[in-house]
Amino acid sequence: MERQLYWRPILGFIGFDIATYLVLYVLVLPPLEPATQAMDPILSEATGYLLTALRLGFIGAITARWIRNKHGLLKRSDAVPSMVVAAVISWLIHMLLNLFADMAFGGWGWDWGYLLALGQWVVFSLIGALFVSAGQAEEKQQSVPLRFSLGSERGAASLFLIPTVSLLVIASLTVIVMLGSATNNRRSADTAADAAALAAGKVWKDTLHGKFSSALSATEGHDFWGLVGTSLAYGLPYDAMKSAAADYAYRNDAELVSFTVDEYRAAIQVKVRHIDSSATGSKDIYSTAEGSLLFRSGLCNEWGKIGFKINGSCVTSPPPEPPAPEPDDEDEAEGEEPEEPPFELPTGLSNWNVDVVLTDAG
Repeated sequence: MERQLYWRPILGFIGFDIATYLVLYVLVLPPLEPATQAMDPILSEATGYLLTALRLGFIGAITARWIRNKHGLLKRSDAVPSMVVAAVISWLIHMLLNLFADMAFGGWGWDWGYLLALGQWVVFSLIGALFVSAGQAEEKQQSVPLRFSLGSERGAASLFLIPTVSLLVIASLTVIVMLGSATNNRRSADTAADAAALAAGKVWKDTLHGKFSSALSATEGHDFWGLVGTSLAYGLPYDAMKSAAADYAYRNDAELVSFTVDEYRAAIQVKVRHIDSSATGSKDIYSTAEGSLLFRSGLCNEWGKIGFKINGSCVTSPPPEPPAPEPDDEDEAEGEEPEEPPFELPTGLSNWNVDVVLTDAG
């Protein structure tokens, strides 16, 4: 038998596709929108693919059985041309509807997801057709696509369609929920580690900002230059930094496991463990992150030593003292010491600009 297009089953496929799409996405899913928005994005996307696969698989099985009952199928591949044409036309209709909707609400742009949708329409429909066995047309009795005959072996595959797909749905949802939960826990642990590192870095940054502000308000040179050359670890608010890291980890459902500071690189390393109160005996999920102080201007770091950023250079030692002026004869006669000039901030000292950045995100 030559392969040909069967237009009534093709039109039936398109009708079933549009009808089930409207029922699912207009009547069934909108009331569940609050629950779907609370789902993990990966889980939500995977559930959408699963619903599309089931819907198109059922439609493909129904259409293939229609073709077999009305026209006969010597081989399953005889139904492929009609199935592909039906899937492509249905996809084009959805594309046009999507185009009109986008133009009505502000414009339309190309998205490679449209080609992915075309692949779904074709592949899932053909997979559904695999559940229908080949056979001769039912010429002596009228048959509709959804009617299954218990006395004919040609309908045996259709009898197992519903329980098979039901098991597939249960297994798929189980895998998706497990993967989605694990992915969500991993993301939560990574977020907690990043937040902990940034929080500790902010405490360190605020402490250094206070020291820089005090230096700017100095009226004596030794008070201003006394900050340079000191260690970044001097006066380090270690306990406050660790407390901030633990607090932000807890806010993101994790506990702080370890906390270290590298004053040479102005870096903080944290390790957290995700807390899952709903799981018992599950494997712990750990995440590590590193935050660093990025000295843009104002202060600078030279391998653990604090310096001032002056004229683009990191100055970690005070300039040499200028030679004392020699007293003239009149001052010697009067016995007065020459007055020292008032202290002035060095020319070229840059303003404060220090950031906390993630150098190794969780």
